[in-house]
Amino acid sequence: MFSQKLKKIFLVLGDIFILYLSLYLTLLVRYGTKTTALWERHFLLFSIIFAIWLVVFYIAGLYELTTPQSGLSFSSLLGKITIINTIIAIAFFYFFPNPGLSPKRVLFIDILFTTTLIFLWRGFYGSFLKSKITSNKLLFIGINEQVKELITKIVQNPQLGYETSIVITPLEQKIYSLPEQIKIIKNNDFNLPQIIKQEKIQTVVNALPKENNARLIKQLYQSLFFFFKIYHLPSHY
Repeated sequence: MFSQKLKKIFLVLGDIFILYLSLYLTLLVRYGTKTTALWERHFLLFSIIFAIWLVVFYIAGLYELTTPQSGLSFSSLLGKITIINTIIAIAFFYFFPNPGLSPKRVLFIDILFTTTLIFLWRGFYGSFLKSKITSNKLLFIGINEQVKELITKIVQNPQLGYETSIVITPLEQKIYSLPEQIKIIKNNDFNLPQIIKQEKIQTVVNALPKENNARLIKQLYQSLFFFFKIYHLPSHY
């Protein structure tokens, strides 16, 4: 299971790798070879530009896991970011010219490589986030309007890395309409340890009223050796 913070760190590190890989490929295409001196002449200036570009990425929301990592909306967003970053880079070289460099063609090629590789990298990472490998299987105990909203958000944003596996609700609770892939158990005598084991639950979210918590606490103690997290809805939401 990957935490949300760790997923964002991977995004940043992947983008940094892509930026310098693009510069490396650009120098190979532009000059046909890469010498240490050639790399060093471009490294510092482009590192400054890359740092500014990463800030633009952040401001544009590219490090929010709710941002789509592929599709038309991502392509549109990446296109706008590319235009902004191109203008920034041109302005940087205009106000801070370097006599030893002719950055126009290098910059143009680098932007082509960067945009293409970022698009491919984000598409791959988005698919990875949606996969079963990174998903955190959730079990909701109890249901209300907040639970319904939270489940809907999780289903609509699989890149968040959560998967609602099952909802257990007492017989007396109101019935809510949930996505069809969600398994609902309406029973007052559920066996929590067995469900956690069978469904391989990693996180339990409690939304039961306080008067129902005594029975739940007993079952939770019986389930502790399965190593899962538990949240009460107000803090989890």
